Amino acid sequence: MRGERGQVVIIVVVFLLALLGLGALTVDAGSWFRDDRRLQSGGDAAALAGAYSLATGGNGVDAANANGTQNATPLSSAVVSTRANPNDTITVTAEHDSTSFLAGLFGIPSSQRHAVATAQVFNLTQTDHVVPFAVPQTLAQNWASGSTVTLTFDNSSSGSSGNFGLLSLCGATPGDIANCLTNGSSSQVGLGPQSIISTGNKWNSNAVQTALQTLQDSGKPVLVPVFAPPVLGSGSNAQYNIVGFASFVVTGHHVSGQVSTITGHFIAMVWQGTSGGGGCFCGASTISLTQ
Repeated sequence: MRGERGQVVIIVVVFLLALLGLGALTVDAGSWFRDDRRLQSGGDAAALAGAYSLATGGNGVDAANANGTQNATPLSSAVVSTRANPNDTITVTAEHDSTSFLAGLFGIPSSQRHAVATAQVFNLTQTDHVVPFAVPQTLAQNWASGSTVTLTFDNSSSGSSGNFGLLSLCGATPGDIANCLTNGSSSQVGLGPQSIISTGNKWNSNAVQTALQTLQDSGKPVLVPVFAPPVLGSGSNAQYNIVGFASFVVTGHHVSGQVSTITGHFIAMVWQGTSGGGGCFCGASTISLTQ
């Protein structure tokens, strides 16, 4: 009888230990899982902050580390690499020792948790709120210089003379053009042929000149289509082949006879939109997580 009782006690003790171990696994595994999610969320945010910095001329690493610290997710590494464009990708690693609760009773005082996130800068290839004048790729691809450029347009032409042209993104009346300059296009604009407006005196109209002055006074960048020569077609059928987008700040505009000019400079900026691959590396970009 005593032997049987002793066996029962041993079985109960073993059962209780197993139950305690299962409880430790359940409680601590849940805690570790929450830490994993927090680490991944913090790593994703840090990677996106780094990518935004890369897209706007920064080194990426400083912004990623600062974001990680701000969100209580210190990074163990942040590495910039090249995929489609120079220094367009950042990968961050976050690590954390998660303290155990019950698992410590079984010699597991903590568990190291690990998260990796990668974000990339992409050339913008489709977006809305685009203004209706296009600029040549030869000018836009030098966006990093920040130099002042002067865009010229010959109003007496069919719309294909000079180094910028007016597109029919929002309509062809002076009011349509002015509204499009102020608010950008309401529909999505992508790569490929876009019709050029034969302006006549529309560009010189009070409505359009007022809209240009509003852009100049605001000092805010606008999203402009970028075209690559040659001009497709001729006359009223002329088209630009849109190969990307650029961010442009208008600092001046002038009309002299039939010749109009816009003065400003290109900057790097992240916009809402999509990237289907390709497009010119012209300073207007979008960012997203790739891992």
